[in-house]
Amino acid sequence: MAYLKFGFHLGPGGDARGHNEFINALEAAGIPFFVKSADAMPFYAQEVAKKSGQDNTVVYRRSVPVEGSKPPSGNPDVPDYNKSPRDAAIEHWLWHKAHFPPELDPAITWVETINEPDKNRSEWLAAFALETAMLAMADGYKWSAFGWATGEPEIVNWEGPVMLQFLRLCALFPERLAVSLHEYSLTTQNIWNGDGWLVGRFRFLYDVCDQHNIPRPTVHITEWGWTHNNVPIPEKAMPDYESVGALYAQYPQLKGAATWYLGPGWENISTKAQKLILPLQTLTLSTRYPEPTPPILCQGLPREAYERTYWVLPQDTTQEAYMAVAAKAFAEKRTFGFSYDDAGIGALENKTAVLYNIPLASQKVFVDWYAEHYPCVSVVFRDLPTIPPPYLANIGLHASADPGDLYGGAAEFREFQILQPGVIKVLSAHSEASVKRLAKENPKVQWIIRAFLSMNGRSVTPQQFYDWTINDLTRTIKTLRAEGVADANMWIELHNEPNLVAEGWTSSWQNGMQFADWLKALKALYVKVFPAVKYVYPGLSPGEDVAGIRMASTRFLAESETAVTTCDAVGVHCYWSQTWAMSTALTYLDSYQRFNKPAWVTEASRNDPVPQISWAQYAAEYTDFWRGLNMRPWVKGVTYFVASALEASFQAECWVVNQQSRGIAAHIRADMRR
Repeated sequence: MAYLKFGFHLGPGGDARGHNEFINALEAAGIPFFVKSADAMPFYAQEVAKKSGQDNTVVYRRSVPVEGSKPPSGNPDVPDYNKSPRDAAIEHWLWHKAHFPPELDPAITWVETINEPDKNRSEWLAAFALETAMLAMADGYKWSAFGWATGEPEIVNWEGPVMLQFLRLCALFPERLAVSLHEYSLTTQNIWNGDGWLVGRFRFLYDVCDQHNIPRPTVHITEWGWTHNNVPIPEKAMPDYESVGALYAQYPQLKGAATWYLGPGWENISTKAQKLILPLQTLTLSTRYPEPTPPILCQGLPREAYERTYWVLPQDTTQEAYMAVAAKAFAEKRTFGFSYDDAGIGALENKTAVLYNIPLASQKVFVDWYAEHYPCVSVVFRDLPTIPPPYLANIGLHASADPGDLYGGAAEFREFQILQPGVIKVLSAHSEASVKRLAKENPKVQWIIRAFLSMNGRSVTPQQFYDWTINDLTRTIKTLRAEGVADANMWIELHNEPNLVAEGWTSSWQNGMQFADWLKALKALYVKVFPAVKYVYPGLSPGEDVAGIRMASTRFLAESETAVTTCDAVGVHCYWSQTWAMSTALTYLDSYQRFNKPAWVTEASRNDPVPQISWAQYAAEYTDFWRGLNMRPWVKGVTYFVASALEASFQAECWVVNQQSRGIAAHIRADMRR
């Protein structure tokens, strides 16, 4: 027979008179009880459950910070969404574990560590849950995940690939892992308000599991009721319990529902909820439902006894690692897949499950699981083949567009620290103090030094350019050397956008071929003084011919190709805007691959004359561009234009304006973690 599965939600105070008697009555009748408590250890329920032979459920959650200890996110209910799921899980779990009541018995009482999280981050939360689940089981705890608010999450949230991985893990360990949900009708007048989209919503989870052939996981309704501050009178509440109880009884994996609320606050709801204890006890003792019809199992016996070995890969196996294992399996003619059950199932006496990438602390959990469910299985542990990490381009920032001290002041230095760059671009004419501070605050980065000279429409020979820049360049290189920067980590960009009239086209050279000769002569002069640093062909102004302003970058580049081949790397400028797609900028970048040289994107930005999007969206696009570079290992990195600038036309691109940060660096760091 099946029973009513309702219990109560306790707290530190309120009115819970009669609750212990409620537990005792159900225990005496052989009926499992369900208890949830926040911030007050349900010790009595735990001790009864410890001695009981029933399938009782006790759940504990901490919802308030512990005095003197701040949770990682500032709120015990949610993890730090700004971190990676793994880092957030480790921090969040360790904080909660350190603040569980000392009398909590992890073998009996489930712990719930998050509550009503952001459903829009369901895949991040699923990855977080996978990490937390392994931590909790390794520490010997039983963990109930999510605590979704009533009416959440959406069906599609259950169908995300990482969420499905987590549900498979829950199905694998139904006595160690569970999904917790909240179901409220949001009115005392109709418990079925919402026609199953509020109370009864747990079925969406089970429907998704059924569609994906995942055994239904354990479910805890850790908050259940009508509204946050009210319950009906007992005469109205009991029919609601009976009606919903008939639905819940059909699902043996749903362990119970905790009526909200016998604790303090919430407009003294406990004074009303307490009046439901005895009537619910009476109703539970007298109510029986038919046992749910078990699913029909279609089993097949092996044709003959044989030895079977099955390799099991974790759900988060990368395609690269999968292919490496596939090659090994092909060579050895082995069977492999992703199902722990597949490795154990079958009426064979000699079966071996080879489990990949199970942490040492969790291996006993899997050995015990096989011993319980598939006792004829020998368990072997292996690590997945080591795959080289994905290529990550350096991300960086172009310091102030103006010579001398950094125009953005202290805020500009702080922007670099927040970004945590892998590369920094400076002008040779930046002040010694500015370069020194940047180097001190940002160690172990690559440096691009633009040999800076304002051409002002003059005809400048290579010797003159050298004479007018060598002192600044020498000062900058010596400053970096003094801060421990090796010559091999310094890249001199030989001028800037030479296909512009303002930068020498038509006055110092007439075409790309003349510029190539000019550049090779200039480089030869620098090499005599700095033979160990590296030299970069300068970024061109991207785009077509503009009369009196620019020679088309593609034609200028083709004409000056001999200069590119003599440099250590090629610089590229990439811009996009409301009318010029980022994909077009990346296509332009790809045209440089033909030189078979490392490339630096020495300037890049969204350069609408007037901002069309928020600064957070700027940051998101910059992160997307960086991810595009990660698909191009020949590109060493990018320095975004620009940290600060005096020039009015650059203001829409500046990260710091009026010595105030726009928050772009902070948004990028957060986006890079997702």
